[in-house]
Amino acid sequence: MRDWTRPPAEPLTYRWYDRLLDGRHGRRDGRAGFTGETGWLRALRQLTAERVSGERVAGERDLAELTDRRAVAASPIEALRDRLSRLELELAEADKEPDLDAPARLADARYSPEFAENRRRNAHSARRHEIERRYFEAQRTLGEAVQLVSMLDREIERLEEVVRLRADMVRAHGSRRIACYWQHFARAHRDHAKKAGETPPRDPDLPWDDEGGRDL
Repeated sequence: MRDWTRPPAEPLTYRWYDRLLDGRHGRRDGRAGFTGETGWLRALRQLTAERVSGERVAGERDLAELTDRRAVAASPIEALRDRLSRLELELAEADKEPDLDAPARLADARYSPEFAENRRRNAHSARRHEIERRYFEAQRTLGEAVQLVSMLDREIERLEEVVRLRADMVRAHGSRRIACYWQHFARAHRDHAKKAGETPPRDPDLPWDDEGGRDL
């Protein structure tokens, strides 16, 4: 079963022992009076970055497969459209009245003129029905190809959204752990008043050291 057809992934739960661990490290680092980025904060950010990267890699793999399927599905569309255009011209030509003044066949000499005309009309009608059959068959094949490409386009859009949402979930989970760590860090820090007035580190994102980040 492909990833985009699997049941939704399980939600990221902030497990009690992770919460306990984050709080314990926050209190330990706060009591130590750290002022820069701590080892535990760095580990939480790295863990979040790795999980976000994993979600993106898995999503890109599935998107590549869907994109390949779309390319295969779309490859005959132009040829089918050209064939349909040619059949439209043939059908328009077949809609004209048959040429009853064309030279008679040798076999027609044995029959009346009315019989020869009917034969030509019947042959013309049979040829038109055959062109019409091929036209509607080409129309159906083209419609199926276009419908398949449209379906794959929707699947690609849906999967892209799933990948984005899943990455956001992972970042939010990392932010929650960092916020828990920060809360215990600030409370236990010797400069508690200053730390308590600061905002927690921003949500995990890449790169970590871009403008707008905050050191502990």
